[in-house]
Amino acid sequence: MSGGGTEMVLSALRLAAGMLVVAAVAATVALAAQPGGAPEASPAAGAPAPSKYQQRCVARVQGFMARTLRGIERTIELTADQKAIFEELKAAVLKARQTLQSACPAQQPRTAGAWLKATNARIKARLAAVDMVRPILDKFYASLTDAQKAQYAALNHKRYGPSSPE
Repeated sequence: MSGGGTEMVLSALRLAAGMLVVAAVAATVALAAQPGGAPEASPAAGAPAPSKYQQRCVARVQGFMARTLRGIERTIELTADQKAIFEELKAAVLKARQTLQSACPAQQPRTAGAWLKATNARIKARLAAVDMVRPILDKFYASLTDAQKAQYAALNHKRYGPSSPE
């Protein structure tokens, strides 16, 4: 990427970070105006029940790479060796989901500082999840034939749109 392109990306990232801070402050003000909202305890277990906020976060985490894995299973006929690598990939995705789930806050952050801290934790968890999945995904992709790679690309094209030229 050229120096000008890099500066544009950095400017866009700075703008996005500023917008996140503004959104955090707005959310804090909105939350402060709401009454209570503390989660109820689970009388049967004696431990607090997961908040709706945490439940939504966990539900989103369960979708991590789910469509990609289903698409591979449905559309690409794998060899025995590829199936073994694919099983490794599914195990890595499961571990990554657990990492992402551990970053789901128990409660909705109520201050700008708490929101930023929770956001930072989720970003770090996403980076860790990518680091867990990327090597095995690369290994899986390298094992595919050209025809299978075209099928894989078609899966991603449906979800993300056409790839930009490198």
